[in-house]
Amino acid sequence: MRVYVDMAALIALVHKRDASHAEAVTVYQRLLQENARFLTTYAVLLEVGNTFSKSIHKPFRVPDRFLPATAIGQRRHMGTGWIEL
Repeated sequence: MRVYVDMAALIALVHKRDASHAEAVTVYQRLLQENARFLTTYAVLLEVGNTFSKSIHKPFRVPDRFLPATAIGQRRHMGTGWIEL
């Protein structure tokens, strides 16, 4: 089974003070037992990173050279690359 993991799920899973943390951990553990494969996009990972970054760094743009080639593509945009977690 493949499971798409969005930003809210990732944040709830790793942030212990998130209102949905306990539920996210329970669901994650159940899916692990069922041998689920977790998928997300580079855009989701960037959003999660932005959520946890210090506000002093948020005005800066991530230079294209730091993004994986599969995420950038020829048009240098995000959102189409799927990755397995």
